[in-house]
Amino acid sequence: MKRRRYLSGLAAASTISLAGCMGVDIPFMSSSEQPTIQDQIRILDHDMLIYPTADDDQLFIDVVGEALNTTEQTIPSVVLFVELFDSSGRPLTYELESFTGIEPREIWEFEVPIFMPEEGDLAAEADSYSISVYDDARSADTNKDYKY
Repeated sequence: MKRRRYLSGLAAASTISLAGCMGVDIPFMSSSEQPTIQDQIRILDHDMLIYPTADDDQLFIDVVGEALNTTEQTIPSVVLFVELFDSSGRPLTYELESFTGIEPREIWEFEVPIFMPEEGDLAAEADSYSISVYDDARSADTNKDYKY
């Protein structure tokens, strides 16, 4: 799990630099050894950004990062499942974000905004998070076991 990082403004949260493309060797697999989505997508970098609104009356949380399609095929759909935890490891909330048409060997930036419930100050409680990769939202909602 990754620790949170505060930003003083929204502008600082809007830029993420791309890492250079890494050479990744994919071993030969027979049809009975088809790779899972977790084998096909590699999270390269990620961070939790906490920043104030323009009038400083509320904080927002985004989990941002870069991921790599490690295959030679376009991946039609990827779902990132981000779960927030408090300092004792208790789950606070989660959010899903879908991405489509990930090209072969593409490094792509992602942003998963965490929507706050009306009650409580989730941004103040959020201490860490996890990211899980799935190929559809139904699997992500029922199968939260593969985490970065």
